[in-house]
Amino acid sequence: MRFITRTLNRLRTEARDSLVLFVLPVLLVILPWKTSWRLTGLVCRSTPLFTRQAKNALNNCRQHLPIADEQQWLADHRRNILLDHVDIWLSMLAPWKLRKRIIRRGDFPQNRAFVVIGTHWNTGFAVLHQLRACNHQVVYILRKRERKEFQGRLVEYLYVSLRRRHLEKLFPGRRYTPGSYPRKIIKAFQNNESVLVLADVPAAPGEQNHRIKVCDQPVRLSSGLVNVVIKMQINCVFFRVVIDQNSGHRVLELEQNGIYQDSEALYDDLQVLLQRNLNEDSAAWHLWPVAGQFFRKR
Repeated sequence: MRFITRTLNRLRTEARDSLVLFVLPVLLVILPWKTSWRLTGLVCRSTPLFTRQAKNALNNCRQHLPIADEQQWLADHRRNILLDHVDIWLSMLAPWKLRKRIIRRGDFPQNRAFVVIGTHWNTGFAVLHQLRACNHQVVYILRKRERKEFQGRLVEYLYVSLRRRHLEKLFPGRRYTPGSYPRKIIKAFQNNESVLVLADVPAAPGEQNHRIKVCDQPVRLSSGLVNVVIKMQINCVFFRVVIDQNSGHRVLELEQNGIYQDSEALYDDLQVLLQRNLNEDSAAWHLWPVAGQFFRKR
C-alpha cells in the first residue's frame, strides 16, 4: 500500500512538473504573444499554479514588507515564475520572438571590460540576449546542480539540465562555478571580457562578506567579486528588467555607474538597487521562497 501511495504521489509530481515546466510554457511560445500574455494573467489568477512555492514566498514577504492585496501578490508572483520558464523556451525555440519583446533603455560600455550587476528579480534572459546581440563576451557564475538534489523529481532535473545547456550554448565556455574565482574572473577582465553577476546571493559561511541592510534587516553579501572590481577599476553597469503590464514586453533598464573608487560606494548602490526592486514589485523577487537564508540572523 505504501508503495502504491508513493508511486501515485511521484506520478502526480512528475505530471505537474511536466505541465508547468514543459507543456504550458511551450504552448505560450507557440500562441500569438498578445493571446499568450492575456492567458498568463488568467492562468495565474484562477489556477493553483506553483502553489507551494508561491505561498512560501508570500509568507516570507509579509514578514518584511506590507502587502496590500495578497491574492493579487500571489497571482503576480506566479506570473513572474511562469514568464521565467516561458523565456527559456522562447530563447531556445523562437529567439526572434524574444528579441521583439525586449525594450532596452541604456547601453553597455564599449571597448573595455565591465561587470553587469543585477538581482534575481523578474526575468533574466533579456539581459543575456542583449549582451549577446552586442557581441560582448560574457562570463557568468553558475553552480552545477547534481542529480541527487532532485530526488523524486526527474522532470525538474531534466528541465534544469536543459536550461544550463542552453546558457552554455549562448555563451560557450563562459560558465564558471563558485570557488573558481576570483582568479578566473581576474583573467576574464584582463582578456577584456564582461562578467554577469546577480548580487542578491547571501555569503556562504566562512566566505568573505560585507553587510548591507535590506528591509531594515542586515544581510551579508559575498565580497570577493567586489574586491576584484575595485582593485582592477572595472566599469560597473546595473541592470533590471521591468515587465510592461499592458504588453508583456521586457524592459531592460541599464545604468552605467562607471568606476568605483571604494567598495562602500558600490555596496551603497547595491543596497539601493535591492531595496528599490523590492519596494516597487516585491512579487517579482525569485528568492522569497528561500528568504530565510537571505535574512538569517548572525
